[in-house]
Amino acid sequence: MFQQYELDLAPAHAILSASSSHRWIACPASVQAQFGLQDESSPAAAEGTALHELAETCLRNAQEPHEFLGKEVNGHVIDLEQANMARVYVEHCRSLPQAHTYVERRVDFSNWADEGFGTADFLSIDEGEAFVVDAKFGRSLVNANNTQLKCYALGVFDAFGFDRQIDTINMTIVQPRLRHLETHTMRSRELLAWGREVLAPAAKAALGDKPPFNPGESQCRYCRASATCRALAEHIFAKIGEEFA
Repeated sequence: MFQQYELDLAPAHAILSASSSHRWIACPASVQAQFGLQDESSPAAAEGTALHELAETCLRNAQEPHEFLGKEVNGHVIDLEQANMARVYVEHCRSLPQAHTYVERRVDFSNWADEGFGTADFLSIDEGEAFVVDAKFGRSLVNANNTQLKCYALGVFDAFGFDRQIDTINMTIVQPRLRHLETHTMRSRELLAWGREVLAPAAKAALGDKPPFNPGESQCRYCRASATCRALAEHIFAKIGEEFA
């Protein structure tokens, strides 16, 4: 039987968030460069928020996504495609060990990144093993071996690792629209080494007095500071110069 645990209420955004970790690990200066700049919403983001809310409701209340067909969830009227996408994710979560499960759980990885936290979509904690699941309802393929899930996994290990003797953490991306489900598995020692050797130095640099800029395609794509970033402009001009050299 599905068991749910407490919902941890937390501030909506962390300075060093898991969801943007790919950016600030690659370009530590992006954190401070974006201070005061607002995120721009989009229809795709609004749909994703609605489907996460729908799935959360189903997981918490033992309901099915199709019960919400034609009903409004967070400003969206749920259609058949959306109900089917939510169902794929919900069924995967229900297929995991159910002894200790958490829905929309705050995970804190501040031992590696000062004040770093995020919200994991779904967690399943078993003896010696943990499952971290992230649902993405957009059209861009995301690999399971990514920094967001590793940040969540560090938070899971910090919260449950010693109590449950966790040695293996499975990180799964569920992308129903793309029919993509992928799991990346790490041993705890490998994960802790990544936190110590990659995450912690990047976090320290990001919050330092003079964080380094490191422009590049992936980290700049959705950076709110990209329009006014001198380092990015210089990077683009250098690339253009290389092409015409």
